[in-house]
Amino acid sequence: MRHDITKEPRSGFAPAPAAARTAILLILLAIGIAPLVLGLGYLLPRIGRGGSASALVALGSGATVTLVAVHLVSTGLRPALALSDLRRLATDLGLVPGGSPRRRGRSRWLQIAAAGVGGGVLDIVIVAAAAWLVRPEPPGGDPRSDLTTGVSIPVVVLFVVLAAAAEELVFRAPLLVVWSARPSTPLRAVAYGVVLAVSVVAFGLFHAEFGWWNVATGIVTGVIATAAAVWTRSLWAGLLVHTVYNLPYFLAAAGGW
Repeated sequence: MRHDITKEPRSGFAPAPAAARTAILLILLAIGIAPLVLGLGYLLPRIGRGGSASALVALGSGATVTLVAVHLVSTGLRPALALSDLRRLATDLGLVPGGSPRRRGRSRWLQIAAAGVGGGVLDIVIVAAAAWLVRPEPPGGDPRSDLTTGVSIPVVVLFVVLAAAAEELVFRAPLLVVWSARPSTPLRAVAYGVVLAVSVVAFGLFHAEFGWWNVATGIVTGVIATAAAVWTRSLWAGLLVHTVYNLPYFLAAAGGW
């Protein structure tokens, strides 16, 4: 007989609904894990952003510990149920194999790699063509270039991956969790489309501190990364798009090219 963890001996109160527990985990990713990962990236040698990096690590660590505790409480203090929620979230995000045959096997990982790398290259081509036409040249150059100037290649690669991972957890992860519910009516499909559009625009605006050109390129990257993640049902694809697009720029800045 299959063991139902929701039928475990009560710990004093019943667990919250699954949707509420998932929402807590998504908040955990957005304001706990993501700031922690980004802060660690900024703490890498010669990339540090002063007190802001330490503040991100402190904020992320505190939020992570707090929200893990909140999630455990929401399960009725049932560790097995908490672990089950984490496994389900990882499956919904496509971080681990699971679900339908389309989501398993070697062909799936080839699909993710193709979508991620191909999407990243497409992103580079589109932005390069737009830059050639528009020729955006902010006064003093792109402020992001200072982050990796003179930094070693391994550190640049790690920084790019960590920064991309943090942003994917915030902007793409919720979309995949919602998509796992499979919009079953035209109204739900339209609503999901609106959520996708808002997420892409928000991703672009997230880069506003680096100027209008980074907002525009952020929207392009957001569209491609979202399409890759949703098509493959995996956050890995979005992370690959993001990394492939960002890596050449930061490597060039590191080498002074």
